Amino acid sequence: MLIGEGWNLVGDTLICNINEADIAEFSLFPNPSKGIVNLTLKSTDSDLPFYLYNQIGQLIKKLHLNEGENKIDLKNYANGLYHFTNGRLGEKLLLVK
Repeated sequence: MLIGEGWNLVGDTLICNINEADIAEFSLFPNPSKGIVNLTLKSTDSDLPFYLYNQIGQLIKKLHLNEGENKIDLKNYANGLYHFTNGRLGEKLLLVK
């Protein structure tokens, strides 16, 4: 039984149909960082914004990135744990010190 787009119910099991082509990856390095971070986006969908949150969940920055390597300057932010996400591609934690 189709529950919603991408979701099916088979017996008592809920199945998420994920198209592998829609899943892109990104890497974030170095981690920990001294302020300059490289985010490599392996996606052709560069319209996806990335969000940077601090350790208490406040939105710090919204980023529009290009496919390939992107340099992000976090030198003006306090030392701590930051959360990069865009929803669809996943999320990563970054330590800035």
